[in-house]
Amino acid sequence: MNGNRRRFLRQAADALLAGPVLLAGAGGLVRNAFGEALSPDRWKGRVAEARDPAYTSFDADPQVILDRALCRLVEADTPAEAWKRLFRADDVVAVKVNALAGRNLAPGWPLVKAVVRGLGLAGIRPQQIIVWDRSSRELQRAGYR
Repeated sequence: MNGNRRRFLRQAADALLAGPVLLAGAGGLVRNAFGEALSPDRWKGRVAEARDPAYTSFDADPQVILDRALCRLVEADTPAEAWKRLFRADDVVAVKVNALAGRNLAPGWPLVKAVVRGLGLAGIRPQQIIVWDRSSRELQRAGYR
């Protein structure tokens, strides 16, 4: 059981860099949200780094850095193209924030807003995006309304 669980989690972690995933336990088949088989060689261990000297403060708007990193990660020329490679306009997307630790350690609203804006570039309407965590109390304590 543990070997199967570890293999499943390893495949899931490898696939997360390829965008939204659907995982089937039988045979360890991993596919993205579009039903396409994921190539472990292409996505395994990919990390994108993006820097901008204008954004050195924790209060900075992360949009430029997020867009640049995502373009590098999925090898796209524009942020809209990058988001469209990961999502389709008819997707419903849940953005899970980790608010348990409170305001100082939870992802800030500017970062979540940048992700929501990016999803909009893929054609996803605001009504199709859910920002959530385990409980409303934790979200409120972390500064989300």
